[in-house]
Amino acid sequence: MTGHRLRLSATTMRWVIVALSILALEAYGRSGLVSRTTFVPPSTMLGTLWELARGGAMWPHLARTLLETIVAFVIGCAVGLPLGLLLWRVPYLGRISEPYLTALYALPLAFFYPLLLALLGLGPAPIIAIAALMAAVPIIVNTRIALGEVRAIYRRLGRSLGCSPLQLYAKIVLPAASPLLFAGIKMGFVYALIGSVAMEFVLADRGLGFAVRYHYNYFDAPEMYAYVLLILAIAIMVNWGLLRGEGAAERGLRG
Repeated sequence: MTGHRLRLSATTMRWVIVALSILALEAYGRSGLVSRTTFVPPSTMLGTLWELARGGAMWPHLARTLLETIVAFVIGCAVGLPLGLLLWRVPYLGRISEPYLTALYALPLAFFYPLLLALLGLGPAPIIAIAALMAAVPIIVNTRIALGEVRAIYRRLGRSLGCSPLQLYAKIVLPAASPLLFAGIKMGFVYALIGSVAMEFVLADRGLGFAVRYHYNYFDAPEMYAYVLLILAIAIMVNWGLLRGEGAAERGLRG
Protein backbone atom coordinates (compact mmCIF):
# COMPACT_ATOMS: atom_id res chain seq x y z
CA MET A 1 0.00 0.00 0.00
CA THR A 2 2.81 2.37 0.90
CA GLY A 3 4.58 1.67 -2.39
CA HIS A 4 1.32 2.25 -4.27
CA ARG A 5 0.84 5.60 -2.54
CA LEU A 6 4.42 6.55 -3.37
CA ARG A 7 3.88 5.71 -7.05
CA LEU A 8 0.72 7.79 -7.12
CA SER A 9 2.57 10.62 -5.45
CA ALA A 10 5.40 10.44 -8.01
CA THR A 11 2.90 10.46 -10.88
CA THR A 12 1.08 13.42 -9.38
CA MET A 13 4.34 15.31 -8.93
CA ARG A 14 5.26 14.72 -12.57
CA TRP A 15 1.99 16.28 -13.68
CA VAL A 16 2.48 19.15 -11.25
CA ILE A 17 5.94 19.82 -12.71
CA VAL A 18 4.53 19.72 -16.26
CA ALA A 19 1.67 22.07 -15.34
CA LEU A 20 3.97 24.54 -13.57
CA SER A 21 6.39 24.49 -16.50
CA ILE A 22 3.58 25.25 -18.96
CA LEU A 23 2.27 28.06 -16.76
CA ALA A 24 5.77 29.53 -16.44
CA LEU A 25 6.29 29.42 -20.21
CA GLU A 26 2.85 30.95 -20.75
CA ALA A 27 3.63 33.79 -18.34
CA TYR A 28 7.04 34.35 -19.92
CA GLY A 29 5.59 34.43 -23.43
CA ARG A 30 2.95 36.99 -22.43
CA SER A 31 5.19 39.12 -20.22
CA GLY A 32 6.62 41.20 -23.04
CA LEU A 33 10.17 40.28 -22.00
CA VAL A 34 10.70 38.37 -25.24
CA SER A 35 9.78 39.19 -28.82
CA ARG A 36 6.95 37.21 -30.45
CA THR A 37 9.36 36.44 -33.31
CA THR A 38 11.54 34.58 -30.78
CA PHE A 39 9.05 32.82 -28.51
CA VAL A 40 5.28 32.47 -28.21
CA PRO A 41 3.17 31.16 -25.29
CA PRO A 42 2.17 27.48 -25.28
CA SER A 43 -1.50 28.46 -25.78
CA THR A 44 -0.53 30.15 -29.05
CA MET A 45 1.45 27.09 -30.12
CA LEU A 46 -1.52 24.83 -29.44
CA GLY A 47 -3.97 27.15 -31.19
CA THR A 48 -1.70 27.41 -34.24
CA LEU A 49 -1.31 23.62 -34.33
CA TRP A 50 -5.09 23.27 -34.32
CA GLU A 51 -5.38 25.70 -37.22
CA LEU A 52 -2.70 23.83 -39.16
CA ALA A 53 -4.54 20.56 -38.59
CA ARG A 54 -7.93 22.02 -39.50
CA GLY A 55 -6.57 23.70 -42.62
CA GLY A 56 -4.75 20.57 -43.76
CA ALA A 57 -1.27 22.12 -44.00
CA MET A 58 0.11 19.87 -41.26
CA TRP A 59 -0.85 16.46 -42.63
CA PRO A 60 1.61 16.08 -45.56
CA HIS A 61 4.52 17.00 -43.28
CA LEU A 62 3.31 14.67 -40.52
CA ALA A 63 2.78 11.79 -42.96
CA ARG A 64 6.28 12.17 -44.41
CA THR A 65 8.02 12.26 -41.04
CA LEU A 66 5.97 9.37 -39.63
CA LEU A 67 6.73 7.28 -42.72
CA GLU A 68 10.46 7.93 -42.44
CA THR A 69 10.55 7.41 -38.67
CA ILE A 70 8.45 4.23 -38.60
CA VAL A 71 10.31 2.60 -41.51
CA ALA A 72 13.68 3.55 -39.99
CA PHE A 73 12.59 2.27 -36.57
CA VAL A 74 11.35 -1.05 -38.00
CA ILE A 75 14.61 -1.50 -39.92
CA GLY A 76 16.58 -0.58 -36.81
CA CYS A 77 14.72 -3.21 -34.77
CA ALA A 78 14.97 -5.83 -37.53
CA VAL A 79 18.72 -5.31 -37.69
CA GLY A 80 19.49 -4.41 -34.08
CA LEU A 81 17.68 -7.16 -32.19
CA PRO A 82 19.19 -10.13 -34.12
CA LEU A 83 22.63 -8.54 -34.15
CA GLY A 84 22.46 -7.88 -30.42
CA LEU A 85 21.42 -11.50 -29.88
CA LEU A 86 24.31 -12.70 -32.08
CA LEU A 87 26.87 -10.57 -30.23
CA TRP A 88 25.59 -11.97 -26.95
CA ARG A 89 25.63 -15.57 -28.13
CA VAL A 90 29.15 -15.20 -29.60
CA PRO A 91 31.13 -13.13 -27.08
CA TYR A 92 34.17 -13.11 -29.37
CA LEU A 93 32.21 -11.17 -31.99
CA GLY A 94 30.90 -8.89 -29.26
CA ARG A 95 34.42 -7.99 -28.17
CA ILE A 96 35.47 -7.33 -31.78
CA SER A 97 32.47 -5.12 -32.55
CA GLU A 98 32.47 -3.12 -29.30
CA PRO A 99 34.84 -0.31 -30.44
CA TYR A 100 32.96 0.05 -33.73
CA LEU A 101 29.62 0.38 -31.97
CA THR A 102 31.12 2.92 -29.59
CA ALA A 103 32.45 4.89 -32.55
CA LEU A 104 29.03 4.85 -34.24
CA TYR A 105 27.52 6.24 -31.02
CA ALA A 106 29.96 9.16 -31.08
CA LEU A 107 30.08 9.77 -34.84
CA PRO A 108 27.63 12.33 -36.28
CA LEU A 109 26.00 10.06 -38.84
CA ALA A 110 24.64 13.08 -40.71
CA PHE A 111 28.10 13.27 -42.32
CA PHE A 112 27.10 10.26 -44.44
CA TYR A 113 24.18 12.15 -45.95
CA PRO A 114 26.05 13.41 -49.07
CA LEU A 115 27.23 9.87 -49.84
CA LEU A 116 23.77 8.37 -49.34
CA LEU A 117 22.27 11.20 -51.36
CA ALA A 118 24.55 10.26 -54.28
CA LEU A 119 23.76 6.55 -53.88
CA LEU A 120 20.03 6.70 -53.15
CA GLY A 121 19.01 9.99 -54.72
CA LEU A 122 16.61 12.63 -53.44
CA GLY A 123 13.59 11.74 -51.38
CA PRO A 124 13.08 9.85 -48.13
CA ALA A 125 15.47 6.95 -48.88
CA PRO A 126 18.74 8.54 -47.63
CA ILE A 127 16.91 10.01 -44.63
CA ILE A 128 15.52 6.58 -43.73
CA ALA A 129 18.96 4.99 -44.15
CA ILE A 130 20.62 7.39 -41.70
CA ALA A 131 17.72 7.26 -39.21
CA ALA A 132 17.71 3.43 -39.35
CA LEU A 133 21.44 3.29 -38.63
CA MET A 134 21.00 5.73 -35.75
CA ALA A 135 18.19 3.58 -34.35
CA ALA A 136 20.02 0.27 -34.77
CA VAL A 137 23.09 1.16 -32.71
CA PRO A 138 21.41 1.62 -29.27
CA ILE A 139 19.17 -1.38 -29.96
CA ILE A 140 22.21 -3.59 -30.69
CA VAL A 141 24.09 -2.40 -27.62
CA ASN A 142 21.15 -2.67 -25.22
CA THR A 143 20.05 -6.07 -26.56
CA ARG A 144 23.50 -7.49 -25.96
CA ILE A 145 23.69 -6.02 -22.46
CA ALA A 146 20.10 -7.02 -21.60
CA LEU A 147 20.58 -10.66 -22.55
CA GLY A 148 23.90 -10.77 -20.71
CA GLU A 149 22.18 -9.56 -17.54
CA VAL A 150 19.64 -12.43 -17.49
CA ARG A 151 20.53 -14.71 -14.60
CA ALA A 152 21.69 -18.19 -15.61
CA ILE A 153 19.21 -19.75 -13.18
CA TYR A 154 16.35 -18.65 -15.45
CA ARG A 155 17.76 -20.58 -18.37
CA ARG A 156 18.48 -23.62 -16.21
CA LEU A 157 14.91 -23.51 -14.94
CA GLY A 158 13.57 -23.42 -18.47
CA ARG A 159 15.68 -26.38 -19.53
CA SER A 160 14.67 -28.35 -16.44
CA LEU A 161 11.03 -27.80 -17.40
CA GLY A 162 11.68 -29.17 -20.87
CA CYS A 163 11.30 -25.87 -22.74
CA SER A 164 12.28 -25.82 -26.37
CA PRO A 165 14.82 -23.14 -27.41
CA LEU A 166 11.98 -21.03 -28.82
CA GLN A 167 9.94 -21.37 -25.60
CA LEU A 168 13.03 -20.64 -23.51
CA TYR A 169 13.61 -17.33 -25.25
CA ALA A 170 9.97 -16.33 -25.72
CA LYS A 171 8.73 -17.25 -22.23
CA ILE A 172 11.78 -16.72 -20.00
CA VAL A 173 14.85 -15.00 -21.46
CA LEU A 174 13.21 -12.13 -23.35
CA PRO A 175 10.72 -11.20 -20.57
CA ALA A 176 13.57 -11.29 -18.04
CA ALA A 177 15.62 -8.99 -20.27
CA SER A 178 12.66 -6.71 -21.07
CA PRO A 179 13.67 -3.65 -18.95
CA LEU A 180 16.96 -3.13 -20.80
CA LEU A 181 15.53 -4.38 -24.08
CA PHE A 182 12.76 -1.82 -23.99
CA ALA A 183 15.24 0.87 -22.97
CA GLY A 184 17.15 0.14 -26.16
CA ILE A 185 13.97 0.06 -28.23
CA LYS A 186 12.82 3.41 -26.76
CA MET A 187 16.21 4.92 -27.53
CA GLY A 188 16.00 3.43 -31.02
CA PHE A 189 12.71 5.18 -31.71
CA VAL A 190 13.98 8.48 -30.34
CA TYR A 191 17.09 8.23 -32.50
CA ALA A 192 14.97 7.34 -35.55
CA LEU A 193 12.80 10.41 -34.94
CA ILE A 194 15.83 12.63 -34.35
CA GLY A 195 17.53 11.32 -37.48
CA SER A 196 14.45 11.84 -39.64
CA VAL A 197 13.73 15.36 -38.39
CA ALA A 198 17.39 16.43 -38.45
CA MET A 199 17.89 15.21 -42.02
CA GLU A 200 14.70 16.99 -43.09
CA PHE A 201 16.37 20.17 -41.88
CA VAL A 202 19.24 19.56 -44.29
CA LEU A 203 17.51 18.79 -47.55
CA ALA A 204 13.84 17.94 -47.86
CA ASP A 205 10.77 19.43 -49.44
CA ARG A 206 8.37 18.01 -46.88
CA GLY A 207 8.34 16.77 -43.30
CA LEU A 208 8.17 18.21 -39.81
CA GLY A 209 11.87 19.09 -39.82
CA PHE A 210 11.45 20.91 -43.12
CA ALA A 211 8.40 22.76 -41.75
CA VAL A 212 10.31 23.90 -38.63
CA ARG A 213 13.23 25.14 -40.74
CA TYR A 214 10.94 26.83 -43.28
CA HIS A 215 9.02 28.81 -40.68
CA TYR A 216 12.21 29.61 -38.77
CA ASN A 217 13.71 31.13 -41.92
CA TYR A 218 10.63 33.34 -42.32
CA PHE A 219 10.50 34.33 -38.61
CA ASP A 220 7.09 32.65 -38.26
CA ALA A 221 7.46 31.66 -34.61
CA PRO A 222 3.87 30.46 -33.97
CA GLU A 223 3.94 27.88 -36.76
CA MET A 224 7.53 26.89 -36.05
CA TYR A 225 6.76 26.18 -32.38
CA ALA A 226 3.52 24.43 -33.34
CA TYR A 227 5.50 21.89 -35.35
CA VAL A 228 8.05 21.56 -32.54
CA LEU A 229 5.15 20.85 -30.18
CA LEU A 230 3.86 18.17 -32.56
CA ILE A 231 7.27 16.45 -32.69
CA LEU A 232 7.39 16.48 -28.88
CA ALA A 233 3.88 15.00 -28.69
CA ILE A 234 4.82 12.15 -31.04
CA ALA A 235 7.87 11.27 -28.94
CA ILE A 236 5.85 11.32 -25.71
CA MET A 237 3.01 9.16 -27.09
CA VAL A 238 5.33 6.51 -28.49
CA ASN A 239 7.38 6.46 -25.30
CA TRP A 240 4.16 5.95 -23.33
CA GLY A 241 3.17 3.06 -25.60
CA LEU A 242 6.57 1.39 -25.21
CA LEU A 243 6.38 1.81 -21.44
CA ARG A 244 3.02 0.01 -21.50
CA GLY A 245 4.61 -2.78 -23.53
CA GLU A 246 7.47 -3.03 -21.07
CA GLY A 247 5.02 -3.31 -18.17
CA ALA A 248 3.08 -6.04 -19.98
CA ALA A 249 6.29 -8.00 -20.55
CA GLU A 250 7.25 -7.74 -16.88
CA ARG A 251 3.78 -8.88 -15.82
CA GLY A 252 4.12 -11.84 -18.18
CA LEU A 253 7.38 -12.81 -16.48
CA ARG A 254 5.83 -12.60 -13.02
CA GLY A 255 2.86 -14.66 -14.25
